[in-house]
Amino acid sequence: MNPGDLIWMECLPGGVTVYLGQTYTSADMGGGDELRYKIYHPKLGRQEMPDYYFISLDDAERLGYTKDAHGFNF
Repeated sequence: MNPGDLIWMECLPGGVTVYLGQTYTSADMGGGDELRYKIYHPKLGRQEMPDYYFISLDDAERLGYTKDAHGFNF
């Protein structure tokens, strides 16, 4: 993924999100590092969230998430 790519946020409020980059942070409970995406969301603004909240737009379309989502038809 490259900065500026569009990805889909699966958690609420969900929808199309702009990928800005990634970082790693120490995971809780003594685990390994956690991959986090830096993103821009139209309602939330700039955020840094775990990567598992996001999927590609192709996957979101295949799963039916994009049909009439937030006024967009893909």
